Amino acid sequence: MLKQIYKVLGHERMRLGLHRYFDAFKWKNTTLDNFVDTFAQVWTEQGDDSMGSDFNFKAWFMQWLTTSGCNSLTPIVERDESGAVSKVFIE
Repeated sequence: MLKQIYKVLGHERMRLGLHRYFDAFKWKNTTLDNFVDTFAQVWTEQGDDSMGSDFNFKAWFMQWLTTSGCNSLTPIVERDESGAVSKVFIE
């Protein structure tokens, strides 16, 4: 789980999220929601849209964590008028 969060957030945001989480909840009880909310807040504050402008970190994380089975990826290829590939993305 931590490696996946690290891959999405990157080193600096992961470090910032961990520091915030541990500072906010030292000597207190905490939940998974508290943990995820801290990283979601860091993601939102950084204004990164590399995962798409409508990316919701908490929704992605909770779906990823609570969904079983293999992931299914669908490549989408768009071509221009000449038939050359103009855009490729994965759903």
